Amino acid sequence: MKFETATDEPPEKNEKKKKSKQTKTETTAATKTEKKKSKQTTTTKASAAKTKTTLDHPTGKEDAHITAQPAKQFPAEWTVRHIPRSNSNRTDAWYYSPKEDYRFRNAGDVKRFLQKLDEVNGDEKAALLLYKKGKTTTEKNTGATAKTTRDHPTGKEDAHIPSQPAKHKEAPEKIEKKKKSKQTKGTPKARPHPTGKEDAHIPSQPDTQFPPGWTVRRIPRPKGKQRDTRYYSPIEDYKFKTKKEVKLFLQKLDEANGDEKAALVLFKKKDDVKMKDGKTTPQDEDGYLSSPITV
Repeated sequence: MKFETATDEPPEKNEKKKKSKQTKTETTAATKTEKKKSKQTTTTKASAAKTKTTLDHPTGKEDAHITAQPAKQFPAEWTVRHIPRSNSNRTDAWYYSPKEDYRFRNAGDVKRFLQKLDEVNGDEKAALLLYKKGKTTTEKNTGATAKTTRDHPTGKEDAHIPSQPAKHKEAPEKIEKKKKSKQTKGTPKARPHPTGKEDAHIPSQPDTQFPPGWTVRRIPRPKGKQRDTRYYSPIEDYKFKTKKEVKLFLQKLDEANGDEKAALVLFKKKDDVKMKDGKTTPQDEDGYLSSPITV
């Protein structure tokens, strides 16, 4: 049998090739459809698993052996159980819904669930979906998502406990104002110098070793039989503890031309009251010099 060209093939071979191509296309189409079906089944299984997980909320069946009590702070038929801890003597309060017996850990979760329950007209299953997803009904219809914040606890739960005013620390601005006001007020006034009015009930005697008008008293101590000698100026009746203090005051009195008040100001200045080594001698609480002065 003769052929027109070298590339031409007999018709039997052409038929076989066509049939093989058709079978190949049919098998590929079948495999594609099978893959689509398997994907659909997997997606349906995943969606079913999702719905199961969203509705898989703990219920009161686990705690049925513990007696339930009505939860007074929530609507009727809501109950509460006090579940004992395994490691201590403490108990945890758990709340349970009336229809589906859903269990909630705290009062804040119950309040959030009640909000969702109002949105779905009392259907606890639908409310649980919204509670889990954190979406409202309007957001579900529009497809928008939003973050839901949990209700912040208030003092209503603790209203049975008496409250007390909280002592807050002062603001830094107020503290600065107080400091400035203290600085502007200046240094506190020195205590007045003691006089002979405190010892007027004790008779005085003239002191001959000092100028005329100076007096001396023997003051008995509160404990014991000993007495202390005190010296008194003639005009202002200033009281001095030792003879050396009187001599120093007389020096200041000469500088102030006999004015006892001006002399006392000079006498009280620490810069003017110096010992031999140059150190100043502070005064004690009574206004006296704390140590004897060497003049």
